[in-house]
Amino acid sequence: PLLAMSTPEEETTQTDLLSEAQVAALHEESRWFYRYRKFHTLPETPISPTIIRQWFQMFIGFHKRFPGPAGVTVTDVLPPSITPEGPNVPLRIYAPDSAGPASTVPVVLFLHGGLFVAGHLDNDHAYCMALCAALNAVVVHVDFHVPPEHPYPAPLDDALAALTWIVEGGVAEAGGDPSRLVVMGSSTGGVVAVALSVAWRRSPISLLVLLTPVLSPDMNTESYRECHNSFLCPRSQLAWAWKQFLLRFEDVSAEKRQFVLSPDPQSLPK
Repeated sequence: PLLAMSTPEEETTQTDLLSEAQVAALHEESRWFYRYRKFHTLPETPISPTIIRQWFQMFIGFHKRFPGPAGVTVTDVLPPSITPEGPNVPLRIYAPDSAGPASTVPVVLFLHGGLFVAGHLDNDHAYCMALCAALNAVVVHVDFHVPPEHPYPAPLDDALAALTWIVEGGVAEAGGDPSRLVVMGSSTGGVVAVALSVAWRRSPISLLVLLTPVLSPDMNTESYRECHNSFLCPRSQLAWAWKQFLLRFEDVSAEKRQFVLSPDPQSLPK
């Protein structure tokens, strides 16, 4: 096999990681999320894309509890594919109301998480609004296709299509300046963000931001072992998710395989 993904030996039963006093000391949003996650845990087995997607759908309710700030204009767009055979990639654009065609604010391309098989524009809606307002930047949230229906490299190809649309003037009306470009990946979107940053050749990426990223399918690293019973996502579930992501990895070009298995750190934005 191209990937040696070991089966975790440890049990993955969820446990209470915090005392009630510690939970009470958390920020309101973190406290609500902790309690929500405790009573809406993913089943250990069997697991399936349908179960994961239903679970992530519940999190839309979490985000709606904390609506984004005012002063942000949200627009859904469907740019044409960059290749005749490629699918269209839905994008959601968040622009500061203070920006416009005459502005030159930074652009953040955002790639969501979702255990590789889930996640969509609504899951991180409030977060992207907050990013837009706090950074005074145009945020482009990419609704990339996910496995197992669309395994790697489909997510990377979608991210490349979105970035091509940005640098060719797609965010000009919103005031976005593609020469001030940030790529941001959250959770399993982190590996897509890294692959995108390595694969992109046309213009510089100013900054790469990774939020609790999932970056390697090697289940035997120190971080995977130490966090095997993670409250949010145990190692056995991540092993399953990686297998979905790399479902047809043997058909992927050697170059695109390298973007996932051994990206050159020197080629990443600083």
